Amino acid sequence: MKKVKKYLALLGTVIIMVTAMTGCGSAGEEEAAMAETPAAEEAAAADKAPAAEKAPAAEETDLSGTLTMAGSTSMEKLANAAKEVFMEKYPDVTVTAEFTGSGAGIESVTSGSVDIGNSSRALKDEEKAAGIVENIVAIDGIA
Repeated sequence: MKKVKKYLALLGTVIIMVTAMTGCGSAGEEEAAMAETPAAEEAAAADKAPAAEKAPAAEETDLSGTLTMAGSTSMEKLANAAKEVFMEKYPDVTVTAEFTGSGAGIESVTSGSVDIGNSSRALKDEEKAAGIVENIVAIDGIA
């Protein structure tokens, strides 16, 4: 289980990559805000690094266990795409996702019943005070 949790950051990176591939519209404040996230900055820096400086890809073939997500219904397509990519790369890991709303996802991650709580809203101060960490992977636009 520790190895799976160790790769939560990897799943976040996959979500960012899927978001970039499925994005639409013109560059604006949303893309600028996303570019300011630490994961996006690391990914951009890694892409710009010369091949000799890039760290070799970690090939963890013994990764196994489960990874659970719950939360926002508006993140369903993105989360399912990330889930499929992750399970393809790590076939011994089972990723499950429930889409019951942002509040339910935040409550689930707070209680420890899931590993990732998907939310389409910003965390409240009291949620952050409870130890929940916010990682912005996309900003959705609804028309």
